[in-house]
Amino acid sequence: NFSPFEEGVSLPFGTAPRCYNHSTSAPFYGTAAEGNLPSHRSKVHFISMEPHTATPILFPKVQVPPTRPQLVSRQRLLQALDQGLHRRLTLISAPAGYGKSTLLSEWAGVCSWPLGWVTLEAGDNDLERFLAYLFSAMQVAGAGTASLDEILGARIPMQPLPLEAMLAILLNQLPMAVERMVLVLDDYHHIDSPEIHGFISELLEHLPPNIHLVIATRADPPLPLARLRARDQLNEITESELRFSDQEAYAFFNQGMGLQLTSEQVGELGARTEGWVTGLQLAGLSLKDRQQPAELIATLAGTHRYILDYLLEEVFSDLPADLQTFLLRTSILERLSPGLCDAVAGSPGGEPDPSQGPDATLAHMDAANLFVVALDSQRQWYRYHPLFAGFLRHRLETRHAGELPGLHRRAAAWFADHAMPREAVAHSLAAGDTAQAADLIQAQSRDLLRRGEITTLRRWIAALPEAEVETRPLLGLRRAWAVLMHNPATFHETAGQQVAQIALGFGIQPGDLLAALSESEPGSARRAELAEFAMLLAYIQRDTRDVHETIELFKAAFEYLPESEALLRGFTLAGLASTYARAGAIKQAEQTFARAARISLQSGSTYGYVATTDWQATMQAELGQLRAAAGTYRAAITKLSGQGHLPLPLSGHAYVGLAAVLFEWNELADALRQVQTGLEIGERVRDIDALLKGYVVQARLLQALGRPAEARESALESERVARETNYPGCLQEAQAWTAHLALTAGDIQAASSWASGRGFAGGTTDQAAPPVHEVELFTYARLLMARGKAAEALPLLEGLSTSQEQVGRVQALVESLSLQALCLRSTGRTDQAEQVLGRALLLAEPEGYSRVFIQAGPAMAALLRSAAARGHTPEYARRLLEGFAEAPKEGGGVVDPLSERELEVLRLVADGLTNAEISAELVIAHSTVKTHINRIYSKLGVRTRTQAVARARQLRIIP
Repeated sequence: NFSPFEEGVSLPFGTAPRCYNHSTSAPFYGTAAEGNLPSHRSKVHFISMEPHTATPILFPKVQVPPTRPQLVSRQRLLQALDQGLHRRLTLISAPAGYGKSTLLSEWAGVCSWPLGWVTLEAGDNDLERFLAYLFSAMQVAGAGTASLDEILGARIPMQPLPLEAMLAILLNQLPMAVERMVLVLDDYHHIDSPEIHGFISELLEHLPPNIHLVIATRADPPLPLARLRARDQLNEITESELRFSDQEAYAFFNQGMGLQLTSEQVGELGARTEGWVTGLQLAGLSLKDRQQPAELIATLAGTHRYILDYLLEEVFSDLPADLQTFLLRTSILERLSPGLCDAVAGSPGGEPDPSQGPDATLAHMDAANLFVVALDSQRQWYRYHPLFAGFLRHRLETRHAGELPGLHRRAAAWFADHAMPREAVAHSLAAGDTAQAADLIQAQSRDLLRRGEITTLRRWIAALPEAEVETRPLLGLRRAWAVLMHNPATFHETAGQQVAQIALGFGIQPGDLLAALSESEPGSARRAELAEFAMLLAYIQRDTRDVHETIELFKAAFEYLPESEALLRGFTLAGLASTYARAGAIKQAEQTFARAARISLQSGSTYGYVATTDWQATMQAELGQLRAAAGTYRAAITKLSGQGHLPLPLSGHAYVGLAAVLFEWNELADALRQVQTGLEIGERVRDIDALLKGYVVQARLLQALGRPAEARESALESERVARETNYPGCLQEAQAWTAHLALTAGDIQAASSWASGRGFAGGTTDQAAPPVHEVELFTYARLLMARGKAAEALPLLEGLSTSQEQVGRVQALVESLSLQALCLRSTGRTDQAEQVLGRALLLAEPEGYSRVFIQAGPAMAALLRSAAARGHTPEYARRLLEGFAEAPKEGGGVVDPLSERELEVLRLVADGLTNAEISAELVIAHSTVKTHINRIYSKLGVRTRTQAVARARQLRIIP
């Protein structure tokens, strides 16, 4: 599943996984975002993880905050942090004001390990954004890892995103990126995303020993802390440890703040504030100009909340009036910079010199320890201490509420002008300017979709009045994409309503879309937007509407999308190709996937290229072009292998596909290595497509290698994965393969139970049964042959071969013809059997098919010999017969199935009847009974009646 905007998003639309069948789901894809970040972003300290695809990163958020010169060193806590490095997690959990960030910034300066830092905010609750900052922090710390975008090459689908996939990417990088590293997640209490909590939980479970995670938070996060404690993998620093001791408080007041307090006074202050760092800092600020410290100390009583309110009021009231105004107005900001403060609040008067402007004001407040925290070493960005910010905002809202809309509007304008749309939207909404917010959101919607920040986009649009969305059809279109990516089932409940609303915004009816496109002005924004609408509509109805209408929509979208829109054009071609595949136009599907792959490669999208080449290879295999398919799979694997890194998650299905081709070529050892690599990658990232097909291919390989017990286990594993998908079609196919393997092992009873459960009777299924998959029909035909009912299997196989030939599916056609030949031989039509087999050999020889013949056993070997003797590709037949000689017994099954009459005779033998009694029961000659019994002996490899019955029961041919 792929996104039309960026490889960070998936678009499943409620479709099933591939289930390794051309007739089920097919892909969507996107390509890399284009365009460089504006150069003026450097003015606000943005960094990019990759020039053309990156999530914008605010540099101060991944910098260690600078320490204060007058800092009181907390050696006992620094030692506790050092001692915890051998564990997986250090958790620093305490309410605001206990010095968590200050402690960590001091430790960062002395820690012997490289340290990456992320200061988290509420806006970081998109998994993609969170990971972008995490990888960026690793880079800033000097790790040799690539950025998230570089690693993904245009990333893994983000939604629904298996957390294991992103975890695998990170864990693949960490061991080779750096010898050892500390990763700090500060202010983790802002995170409320279950996806991120789940990711961190899994990361902690698999964290390599050279990586140590530190989380600083106001409350214990929903992580597996109890399990980590039990394993001695958790280092905890709590509120009680963070409180200042009397010795630390004395150094803080007298050395750090330049006060002259006695030990008794320090002890009393410490007792009244219980060592609360912020309380001590506020007390120190209040004591600076007091001649009688004891008077203030005596007033401090009650709860922390009371002390906080009292001291904040004391400190604030002593400030110059203009500075108070500056503080109140700028309190609406999460982060502060001189230019931003000037735009929002203007320059304050009083102390310091107003001629120096807000940059000097911020520097003065920082130096005076006035609850301003520098966020970068250049001191270009600051933030207020959260408790101080809360006090200021409350005062602003209660005493100057009328100023709020204007302040937010000015902040929004500054952020918009400085390419910081996230902040601009937040302030526009806070100002109540929903029109400006809607314009900003619409302008950013595509970038958010490209980066996979679906949660943010949906939350923003939900905050707008519906009227603002209705008048902006492009915004409605992007909302539809976001809902579709987030929850396909929910989207389809409202799809008709959303489509109608978008069409109304464009001033058309949905049915008039193609006409509106053709009439739109070439090169206009309207034409591009209508083309995107056509693409959305095509994907919506791909599984539910007329295939020809869907194809026309995809073609129109591709025709009218601008050449510059490579990502959308490639996505459109992938949708068109998948529609061709569903319609049975396999050759057109293969060609269109190849074209989509070329566009992806040209636009720099690794994921788009690999995904579409993977599907191209699947189509090539369907067409019987095994050599081309193997080459295409290998190209995809090479593209994803990286330089010295472990294979990336996307490559699992390509390894499995290559293994399937190698299996058909009878290169069993190499095929087993490839499929096990694919399964390893698939398990690591929960790639359902790779696992579904991989376990089946592995089962067939193990069966061919004479390891039936392992083969059955692998087949059952495929069924288990299929159940996870909740798609009946996937489970039906997996169960059919399990029945196929049972037949190969001679377990007719198990295969019969499967057929009965699926409602098979007389070569077809009951009307009430779900749709039949091709593998089910092949398996049922084999079951009929094993039961001695080859004549009943023939019409089924002939129908299959006719439909396969019509659409050019050579791979399936070869199998159908080979089974037909065996049925004809079993019914005594040897000449016709040789002719049908000869046709199969002519199709199979150019591509080197082997297993399709070898797995049929000695009956096929005998037929090959007679066909070769009649001149049907004798050299190819000889090579195949060599493969028969080398093949191990596949579970010891019946290699030449008993006929229906032979089964009747065998059952009567098992009941203890003599030859004469059997002759009378079946009304056949005594000599005929003896002939049947001798054939039974030959086919079962036995010499006596007792051995025949025992062997038949062992193979579960008879009960």
